[in-house]
Amino acid sequence: MIMKPIKNALLLIILLLCFGLNSKSQMTYYAAAEAKGSGDGSSAANAAEYVSKPFWSKLQEGLSKSAITVWLCKGEYHSGTLNLALMGDPMHQLTVRAEKDDQVVMVADSSMIP
Repeated sequence: MIMKPIKNALLLIILLLCFGLNSKSQMTYYAAAEAKGSGDGSSAANAAEYVSKPFWSKLQEGLSKSAITVWLCKGEYHSGTLNLALMGDPMHQLTVRAEKDDQVVMVADSSMIP
């Protein structure tokens, strides 16, 4: 009879631990066609330039500890190459999304098209 309450308590502890680990393991950053404000990516007003190597290096380090979402701010993205290969892992994924639907346009340079 005592075993059932112990099993229930253990199950509750495990669920709380899993929820706690998942709930704090997401970070959010912002990038734009050109840097804004401080350019550190901490908010849309301080968006990093989307091809900034120091910005993506910082994110790569962060991906060893948590998942990261990068929101692309409204605009047309023309210059540079963005290589996201091998960033993140199954437990700490990198997600790159448009801040608003249909307001982010990626324009390929004609020299990039085979």
